[in-house]
Amino acid sequence: HSFGSGAISFALKKTGIKVDKIVFVTSPDKLYDIFYDYALRIGLSLKALKIMCHMTEKRFNRSFDDMHVSKQLRDSKFNGLLLVHDKNDTVLPFKNVEKIASLNQNSLLFPTEGKGHYRILWDDKVIFGISDFLSGQIPVQV
Repeated sequence: HSFGSGAISFALKKTGIKVDKIVFVTSPDKLYDIFYDYALRIGLSLKALKIMCHMTEKRFNRSFDDMHVSKQLRDSKFNGLLLVHDKNDTVLPFKNVEKIASLNQNSLLFPTEGKGHYRILWDDKVIFGISDFLSGQIPVQV
């Protein structure tokens, strides 16, 4: 969920492991957007945000310009990706999964409405849709 989608995409690229299916629920695309939004939510100054971003780039020896989920997945090995995201998510915009889907041919969008960023996790339609996707049944009907 959320930031975990980014962690999975970076791990898949780094390790080169091939997986059958992946499910991302409310995924970011640009890592910087997550940092920026978090800074705003906790009242972090722009100076502190710059320092935090610099430390992250230094720690991972990568520029934020290179840290996009959509880019990481292009170089990863998987057979199917389900992108579950609420169209009105106020934490991570829906455009994130649209970007990821546009750059990854073997992906399926599963948009929801009225679930938000957190309630989506407990929604029966979402749970059964994910189960159907993972078990290889008919793709999620939206």
